[in-house]
Amino acid sequence: MMQVQKRIVQLLLFIIIISGFFLKSISQTKNSSDSLNIILNRSNTDSVKQIMLMQLFDYQQTINWTKAIETAEKGTEYFKNLNPNYALYWNTELGKIYLDQGLYLSSLVSLKEAKEICEKNKLNKGEVLLYMAKNFYLQGKYSESINYYDIALKEFKKLKKTDTDLALKRIAKIYNKLGIVYELKGGIEKSEYYFKKALTLRKEIGDTCGIIDSYTSLGYFYDVINNNDSAITYFSKGLELCSEYNNYHYFNDLHLFRSASYLKQRKYEKAYSDIDTARIYSEKKQKFDLARVYFYYAKADFATNNFKILNKHIKKSFQYIDSFHLISLKLSLIDLFVDASIKQKDYKNAFVHLKEKNKISEEIYSEKLYNVEKSLESENKKRKIIELEEQSKKLKYTNKIYLITIVLSFISFLLVILFIFSNRSKNKKLNKRKNYFQTLFNNSPFGIAVIENTGNISDVNQSLLKILGSPSITKTFKFINIYNLKNLKESGFTEDFENVLKTGILTEREFSYTSEWGKKNILRSINIPLKNEKGDVDLIYSIIEDITNRKKNEQSILKLSEIVKQSTVSIIITDKYGVIDYVNPYFTEITGYSEEEAVGNNPNILKSGLTPEKTYKNLWKTLNEGKTWRGEFINKTKFGKNLWESSIIFPLKNDKNQVINYIGFLQDISEMKLLQESMQQKEIKLKELNKTKDKFFSIIAHDLKNPFGAILSLSDLLYQNFDVYDNQKKKDLIHIISEGAKNTYDLLENLLTWSRSQKGDINFSPEKLLFNKLIYDNIKLLSDMALKKKISVFFEPEEEIEIYADFNMLNFVIRNLLTNALKFTPQQGEIRFSVENKKKKTVFCIEDTGIGMNTEQLNALFKVGQTYSGKGTENETGTGLGLILCKDFIDFHKGKIRVQSELGKGSTVCVESPEK
Repeated sequence: MMQVQKRIVQLLLFIIIISGFFLKSISQTKNSSDSLNIILNRSNTDSVKQIMLMQLFDYQQTINWTKAIETAEKGTEYFKNLNPNYALYWNTELGKIYLDQGLYLSSLVSLKEAKEICEKNKLNKGEVLLYMAKNFYLQGKYSESINYYDIALKEFKKLKKTDTDLALKRIAKIYNKLGIVYELKGGIEKSEYYFKKALTLRKEIGDTCGIIDSYTSLGYFYDVINNNDSAITYFSKGLELCSEYNNYHYFNDLHLFRSASYLKQRKYEKAYSDIDTARIYSEKKQKFDLARVYFYYAKADFATNNFKILNKHIKKSFQYIDSFHLISLKLSLIDLFVDASIKQKDYKNAFVHLKEKNKISEEIYSEKLYNVEKSLESENKKRKIIELEEQSKKLKYTNKIYLITIVLSFISFLLVILFIFSNRSKNKKLNKRKNYFQTLFNNSPFGIAVIENTGNISDVNQSLLKILGSPSITKTFKFINIYNLKNLKESGFTEDFENVLKTGILTEREFSYTSEWGKKNILRSINIPLKNEKGDVDLIYSIIEDITNRKKNEQSILKLSEIVKQSTVSIIITDKYGVIDYVNPYFTEITGYSEEEAVGNNPNILKSGLTPEKTYKNLWKTLNEGKTWRGEFINKTKFGKNLWESSIIFPLKNDKNQVINYIGFLQDISEMKLLQESMQQKEIKLKELNKTKDKFFSIIAHDLKNPFGAILSLSDLLYQNFDVYDNQKKKDLIHIISEGAKNTYDLLENLLTWSRSQKGDINFSPEKLLFNKLIYDNIKLLSDMALKKKISVFFEPEEEIEIYADFNMLNFVIRNLLTNALKFTPQQGEIRFSVENKKKKTVFCIEDTGIGMNTEQLNALFKVGQTYSGKGTENETGTGLGLILCKDFIDFHKGKIRVQSELGKGSTVCVESPEK
């Protein structure tokens, strides 16, 4: 009984000590300046108070930043619970002014408070995140800075729905800032990527000032990596826009930066010209910048070894530096002056200026030290707030462990009240409360141990026995010292115990533990100190939870997450409104959209316009019915390429059967579709080819049947009347039979040759040939046919032509084309050959003055199934297959054949053959 009472009293004392601490903190915040009290007490409305505070704050920033901080702190305190927008303003301004003074921790505390205000009141926190990112960037913590810029990016993408113009400008600004951070981090490729991404977006939204800023950043980036040509190009583009839109905000920067790039290229005249322009502008518009202008003059003088003028320019720069108190520029100028002195071997002067630089540096250090000391109280206060916040977060951990702790504390408090004010029923009620407390203690799903500051375990519940693995109720760990429990000691539990004793602050740890019977578990412990009236820790409540199953589930989720990341299927997860929440890496690879570009957008960014609208209607009808949809889309990548995808999309529901997300799996089937399409086209082509060949063989069969019919009938006629006919009649019949047999043979020979060419059985053996000789040989071979019709054949080459070709094929082509020309040219006509080399190919033509062809006949040439075999001018017959073979043989040589003809005026056939 006494032991329980002692614990209750200790707990009450602990609560009183904590309450006193908070009361003391509140009382300290009431000190403020008279001017602030006048503004806050005499102003009628919050809006008037805000405006007056803002005016005072703006004025104080120009004269005394410590006073400005005091005003901002008063604003945060006053408006904290009155107006979230004003509170947000003051926390942000306080973070900014701390940031400007290099007090990064204080700045971060204020900005975090601003962020929490945004989250609590559902305000967009993008602007606050920008300053938090800048905070880390100025500290040189580039990874943290990039992380906050990425989070800010998502915030502004959300803002696109309500304020598109502002959101897009801020997104472009973040891209530009990421370029700067990656440049400082050494990620040159990423830096260039983000600079260009910012420029592209600013061009899309027509942000002229932003475009100039991007040109300036890109120019400076390329100057740093010594790509001076690109640097000058971007600086020049920025200056063109400045002139076009009368925007002179970046005018001096661009001219001076470009002059530095010109100096690196040793284009000194252009460098001086840029500095001159900046000087003229500064003299008219912003005289404080003349300090920097003359500094750049001095840099140019140093590069050209013009030391006399350099000294004059340095002197002028010093004058303006002292007028406007530009300390950092003064240090850079001294460095340049020292370098110039050393270059001139004036070591005495160099030493004097180095001493001056050290003196200035010491003054700056002293001034900074004074400022830091002035703000140290504020800084320490902020640090304490952070510590309290961290402790608060741990104490607010949302699970049943803390609920039980709070319930136990509350019950203990009630017991104290009852103990003081209820003397009559003291023992009875205390016993009742004790039983209630014991019931909670014994039936808690979490393990609870009460440990003395010596390490002795004074009490444990049944849940702890199960978790730690006591083999029986007899071994309960009670009255055992935790330092004697080997498994607990090895897990780091005793180390946490000692930390709680030393600091008096709650600790939390996850650790591996092997139970008494060898089972390996993962446990989480929370150690809560209870202090006596002196503030020393007497007892520690240790609450232990078995989180083995949770960790296994987390591992399963991690594995599933890795599977999703490594999947070769695009995976998209949207919210219930169809806005993209997540895309896996394969999606970004196949579509070209990065995760940042996709998240926050609608899958409509993939629409190509080629998927029928009824497909989308069917999709949403199916999903609204709670069913899984399967189908195909013709989507479009970021770069405009069509993407055919097979898709499975289904709704994800919560325990109330409400749709919370949609998940889509999209498989790229573009290659399969192209293959199917190709096979379909080939099938159609094959059917047409078979149909054409059937028609062709029908024609050939007809052409073969007729000559054989004539031969048979004439042979029979000659046989029946052999004794009746005279010799001349017999001779005429035999000549007709002979001509018919010859034509039929030619037809069969051509048919067999064409058949071999279709099967690829013809041997193709190209070699160097004398083209002129081939033409002369064929003219000689067919000279009898030409003489018979009194046709003149002309061939007058200017030079000997060599051609790389198959002799048999080329000979066949020349002979066939000459035969056709003789066949369709009337008596006393003309045929002309010509040959020439043109652009690595040989072209020969044969032109006749024959009967020519109409358009229909021209279109039928070279087509199987539409062979044209009309009779010649003297009834010469043909098969029509010769020209088809000519084309096949020319195709073997990867050449071309073309025919020009006009009815009644003759024809010209030209053949082109590559050199090799």
